[in-house]
Amino acid sequence: LRTAAPRNENVEFIGQIGGACQAVAVEGQHAFIGLGPRVLVLDVSNHASPLVVGRTDVLSGIVDDMVVLGDYAYVVDGEGLHVVSVVDVKNPREAGFYNSSCWATGVAVQDGHAYVADGCGLSIIDVSDPARPSQIGRHDTPGYALGVAVVGRLVYLADEDSGLRILNVVDPAHPFEVGFVDTNGEAQAVSL
Repeated sequence: LRTAAPRNENVEFIGQIGGACQAVAVEGQHAFIGLGPRVLVLDVSNHASPLVVGRTDVLSGIVDDMVVLGDYAYVVDGEGLHVVSVVDVKNPREAGFYNSSCWATGVAVQDGHAYVADGCGLSIIDVSDPARPSQIGRHDTPGYALGVAVVGRLVYLADEDSGLRILNVVDPAHPFEVGFVDTNGEAQAVSL
């Protein structure tokens, strides 16, 4: 039996349609929807007939979570944190990217910092310069961090089998755990 040698062919990516919808954020009259590896922007001023007005290029993975604040959408997709400029909602564009060392699944943003649940724990990313997001703090957790919320100087992490972890981030470079709750099951998301 003879097999043909593999041929070297150039394959060109020409498009992407659809995908899983795991993240939604609303800012003003616009809804931002993670659809597969893209963010779609919808004008929802007419609630009965939302209209797609813009979309990002394909990101590096499936959009897991996002927060929209002002001119930026903060998007996690497993690979890391994408900072997307939404100044022009018809043409949202990636302004910066932080490559996560673990699987980024959740994001919360406050005071120029993105708090990223990334499987291994919490990464604190300085996003004051959207073009150059950089990690300034880290706290590993015993479980698998999936979801995150921040209120004041406390971060709440849904840490799967290890329950809800509560971290003090008064000094974002040195977060530390101040408490936890055994959820008697998998903690997958948190909202405050």
